[in-house]
Amino acid sequence: MFRNSSNVLINGGTFTDHHENHHTPSSEVNNCWRQHLSGHSITQLIGWFIGKFGWDNFVLWLHGPAGTGKSAIAQTFAELCAKRNRLLAIFFFSRSDLRQNNEKTFVATLAYQLWLQIHESWPIIEAAISNNPAIFQLNFNAQFRTPFLDPLLQLSRARRFTSGTPYPNLIIIDGLHECNGADVQSTILNTISNAPQRHRSALPFKFLVVSRPEYHLTTSFSVAALHSLTFRLALDDTYRPNMDIRLYLVDSFCEIRNTHIIRAIFQIHGQALVSLNC
Repeated sequence: MFRNSSNVLINGGTFTDHHENHHTPSSEVNNCWRQHLSGHSITQLIGWFIGKFGWDNFVLWLHGPAGTGKSAIAQTFAELCAKRNRLLAIFFFSRSDLRQNNEKTFVATLAYQLWLQIHESWPIIEAAISNNPAIFQLNFNAQFRTPFLDPLLQLSRARRFTSGTPYPNLIIIDGLHECNGADVQSTILNTISNAPQRHRSALPFKFLVVSRPEYHLTTSFSVAALHSLTFRLALDDTYRPNMDIRLYLVDSFCEIRNTHIIRAIFQIHGQALVSLNC
């Protein structure tokens, strides 16, 4: 199915060049921002990923209201992990895009990115799809299990994830609240949490889930099974999102001042411009 594909990603149901950043236009992140790893949110994400807060929390819920920079932070973290060969898959839900506002392309996207990142998965995924071409029309649990979870389990049994070489083990789900249907959102959460619980030693993977703190999502994350496995990162005053956003704005203006075709007319430095207006 994927054999003749080259340097292509399914990202939220659309194909993009594999060498491009894994993002949607609404979550563009200025390259300069990656230099500011002292940003509190990024520091916390890195700490969670390397086990600073314990290895039981294989899910991190990054949540906050609109405008707090959730997607920008997720994108920055994704790029950092991709550079270190630690990003396995990423999906951005978008309510305004019919290809990205439901679960129908979600698993297909994850399976395809697994196929790209870990070549040993090729025959397993292709066999699963060949044996049941309608697999992506089944219920979500069956979809997640057959072309994505089962290949990972088979690779684990073959000791693919026990070598000293770093391997992709981060899966990012951004904008979960923009997936149509609160029940579907809860199903996605339950599915991704149940699998690693049942196969914890075999599946050393981590999920970063990004969303607004909607009531039903807060409830799902409060259920005992998921609550004990989740590290929460709230983009509120406690975690100083204003500082992260300020860093992003300063670097964005610096980038414009340094690269714009008519940059000579920009006499004010980014830091000063942000200070004047923020």
